[in-house]
Amino acid sequence: MRSVDYWRENEKLAAQARVNRVAYDVGGRPVKQWDPRLWALQAEDPLTPANMTRVHSLSDHVVSLLSVDAGLQVSLAGTGNQVLQRWDTRGTRSDIEYDDQLRPVAMFEQQGTAPRSCVERLQYGGSEPGNQAVNLCGQMTRHDSPGGTVVFESFAITRQCTRHIQHFTNDPVAADWPEPIADRQQLLEPGEGAISTWNYGPQGNVLEKTDARHNSQVFAFTLDGLLRDSALKLAGKLTWQTLVSEIEYSADGRIIREVAGNHVETELFYGGADGLLIERRAFSNHSGLLQHLFYDYDRMGNVLGIEDKALAVRYFNNQRIEPISCFNYDSLYQLIGASGWEAGSANQGPASTGRTDPAALSNYQQSFSYDESGNLLKLTHIGAQSPGRELKAARYSNRCLPWRNGVPPTEEAIAAAFDANGNSLMLDQGRSMTWDLRNQLQSVSPVERDSGRNDVESYLYDGGGQRVRKTRSLQTNARTMMAGVRYLPGLDIRSHSGTGEVLQVITATGGLNSVRVL
Repeated sequence: MRSVDYWRENEKLAAQARVNRVAYDVGGRPVKQWDPRLWALQAEDPLTPANMTRVHSLSDHVVSLLSVDAGLQVSLAGTGNQVLQRWDTRGTRSDIEYDDQLRPVAMFEQQGTAPRSCVERLQYGGSEPGNQAVNLCGQMTRHDSPGGTVVFESFAITRQCTRHIQHFTNDPVAADWPEPIADRQQLLEPGEGAISTWNYGPQGNVLEKTDARHNSQVFAFTLDGLLRDSALKLAGKLTWQTLVSEIEYSADGRIIREVAGNHVETELFYGGADGLLIERRAFSNHSGLLQHLFYDYDRMGNVLGIEDKALAVRYFNNQRIEPISCFNYDSLYQLIGASGWEAGSANQGPASTGRTDPAALSNYQQSFSYDESGNLLKLTHIGAQSPGRELKAARYSNRCLPWRNGVPPTEEAIAAAFDANGNSLMLDQGRSMTWDLRNQLQSVSPVERDSGRNDVESYLYDGGGQRVRKTRSLQTNARTMMAGVRYLPGLDIRSHSGTGEVLQVITATGGLNSVRVL
C-alpha cells in the first residue's frame, strides 16, 4: 500500500511525488515500511533496506522489530500477551517477572556476559484492613527503580496517590535490588525520606499539594472543574502568595482572561471559525501595556506571523527593526523560512561581561532544507548571530552528522557516531555521551581532558523514565567537587560541595504560566 504526498517549496516549482510504502502480510499486519527517500533509493540500489521490518506472532504480538535507525528489538510474550523477555542490538536482555494477576513484580537487565541485575522491584497492597483504610488494596505500595525507592502510603478513592515518600540510593548509581526488603533498605540513604502529599476534590482535581520541604500550593476550581485560582505558601511563612486568579474561560474551555500574582492581566482572543488564538494582550495598571501579540495563520493552522504591537519600531546599526516574526512552509508543512529580530552578537570573553547593550538588536533570516525523509540537511542563518549548520544523512538510515570545516562526514564516521540502537555518542565535537540499557541518557562529559580527569554529568531515572537525580563531578587542580540535583514532585533540590550551598527550586503551575521560586 502506498500513500503519496506531493512536495514543492513554493507554488512556482513543479510538485515532486513523495511515496511512503507499507507492505502487509496475509493477516493484514504491517511487515515492512519505507519512507520516500529509501523507497526511491531502492529502485537503483537493491541493497536498500526497509525503514522498519516487523515479524508477528500468531497472536499479533510483534516478535521482532528491525529499524534502520534504532536497530533490532526482539521480544517474547507469555500466554497473556505480557512481555517476558526482550533483546536488542546492543546485546541487552531484559526479563520481567509477574505475579498471578500478571502485574510486574521484578525487572532484570543484562548486557552481554555481564552479571544480571535487578533494576526494578514492585509491590502491591493486599486486602488487609489497614490497606482498606487508606485505599491501598490492589495499588502499588512500593517501587524500587534505578533512581531510588518510592513508597506509596495512601490513595484517594479516585485511585490517585495522596502521600508518597521518595528515598534516594546511597550512591548515585543504579542499584541492583535484592529481594528482601531489609536488604533493599541498606542501599537507601537513612532518614524518613522526602514526603509529598496531595488532597483531591470529588472530581479528582488537586485541591492542595505539599512538597518535601513543606511548601504548599492550593487550587480553586470552577463548577465544571476548571482551574480558577492558585496560591503558594512557602515553608515557615504564614501568608499565601497568589500565583494566578480570576481565570475566565470560553464556552469550549479555553482561557480568555487571567490575573497573575504580580497583577499583570492577560486577555486572549480566538477566531470564531477555527478557534485559533489571534490576539494576546498583557497589561497592568502600574506598567501599562506589556505585550500585545497578533497571530496570523495559513489554512492548515500553521503560524505565518506574530507581531507585538506593544513594541515600537527600533533602529540599530543602520537597520529598521520591526517587532514582527514571519514563517514560511513547504507543501508538506515543513518550516522552510523564518525571519524576525534577535539580540545582537553574544558577549566575547570576560571583558564584555555586563556590557551588553539592550538596544543591540538585529534582523535575521533563516532558511531550512530537508531531504525526502524529512531530515534537516541545511540551516542557513543571516543575522548578528550565525548558528547555521549543514548535515548529511547516512545512505541507508536517517542518522545524521554535521559537516566539519566544509567537509561532509563519511558513512564510516556516521556509523561510528551512533551505537547499535541509534543513540548518538557525541553531543557535539569533543563531548561524549553514554546510554543506559534502557536507551536513556546516562552521562555526558562536558569537559574532556587529555589526562582523563573529565568533568562528568550523570543521570538516574525512575521506572517510568522520569529523571530523578543529576550528579556532576567537576575536576580542579586541587580536588573534585560534586554538584547535584534531586527532582521531587514540584521541587528541585540543588547542592554543591564546593560552596556547601543547598538551594530549593519550587515549580508551581497555574493558568497560562508556570512559576519557579528559588
